[in-house]
Order: sequence, then structure tokens, then C-alpha cells
Amino acid sequence: MRGTIYGAGMYLKDQTGSAVYVDEVGRAYRVTPSGLLPLAAQQPPPPPPNASGAAIMPQMADLRADARELSHRDGSFVTPEKDGIYQSPAFPTSLVKYVGAGKQTRRYSTGLLPTDGDYAVGSEAIRIIRFEMPSTIFAENGGAFNTGLGNALPVGVGPLDCFLYSSRTSNQQLLDVDPRLACTVLGSGRLPGEIGDHGWQMDAGQALVIGITPLLPNLRIDISIYVLEQRGKRNFVG
Repeated sequence: MRGTIYGAGMYLKDQTGSAVYVDEVGRAYRVTPSGLLPLAAQQPPPPPPNASGAAIMPQMADLRADARELSHRDGSFVTPEKDGIYQSPAFPTSLVKYVGAGKQTRRYSTGLLPTDGDYAVGSEAIRIIRFEMPSTIFAENGGAFNTGLGNALPVGVGPLDCFLYSSRTSNQQLLDVDPRLACTVLGSGRLPGEIGDHGWQMDAGQALVIGITPLLPNLRIDISIYVLEQRGKRNFVG
């Protein structure tokens, strides 16, 4: 069985310690060296209310007790060190939210135009975004548009392939450490480029220093930074 992946279900252990595979709709199989053997005929458990085609998820207590995740790297069983592993929303990520504080999403933006005095192909232009209140950056997005004749980028070059991007905080903490193609760092409005984990924490008055290096002439380059602002008694205005 080592190295075999049977699908997107879950591996558990029964009362005898034998491995059991449960597929996406709740059917159980005994795991044997020769493959999966269906257990006694059984009806899949009913779906949760108002769920259409949703996978049946176990309770958290079940996950803590005996969940096993099949490693896609080498096929061996991996035991979660603490809580079980479960699906989380894709966007936004697990942001820190403080008790007693409200929150508001805001999109800060900046950019580089061909008419700007610091626009030069192959040369980094610096843009600064300053945050008015404590904020968590959870996504960085960008795009570029050719303002030249025909408005077309070269064949095979996308709107995130034609400039380099880097970022750091105003106290010189490197975030996107070195200038790299924006397609390796930034997302888009349709598919945001998430920071991951708890995002980047920014204090009130702190700034994000962004480096933009155009690789072609006549580009309009826009950057959009998605943040979650923390609003409490000291900074709430309503």
C-alpha cells in the first residue's frame, strides 16, 4: 500500500487498529495489501442540511482521536501533532482578529505610469503605502497594461510577467525580499495573491515600501494591497 493514493477521502483506524479508508461520500473500505475491500453494505450518512454534493466531514473529536492523513510525498501515514486537519476557507486566510475590536477590509493601491519621472525600463521605482490604523495585509495583487500603440504585450508575456516586484516595511523588514517577476509574487482581483498564515501585521503609521521595475516601455502598472483594519474604541470613527 505504500505510495498508493486512493482519492480525496480519509484514512482512519477501527477498534481493532486496522486501517479503514472512507471515501468522499462516506463509503468505508478495508485497506489490504491487495487494495481496498468494501465493508458490509451500508448507506452513506445523510448530507448536512442545505448541502448539495458536499463531502461528509467527521467531527473534530473524531479527527483528534484517530485521523490519519496520507502523505502525498511518500505514501506513509502522518499523525497530526495536535488538532486534526480539516478544510479551511481559501480566502482570506486565518487572520488574527482581536476580541473587542471591529474589522474592515480596505484596498490600498499605488502604481507606476509611463509619464512618471522615475519610469525607466530596468530601473526600480519606489512607491509607499502608509496605513492609517493597525492593519493586517492578507493579499497582494497587481497587473500591467501596455499604453503604447496597439495596447498589446509581446506574445507569451502576461500582465504580471513584464515587471519585477519587491516590498519591505518602513522599518526595513524585508517581506518580498528581492525583486522578482510579479507573476511569482502577486495575484489578481480574480485570484488574489494571499500572504498566508496570519498575514503581515502593520502598526498605525507604518508603511509598506514597494519596488516596481518595468521590463518594457509604456506600461501602466497597478498594485493593490488587501488589508484587514482593526477598529477599536481608540480609532473608530462612525
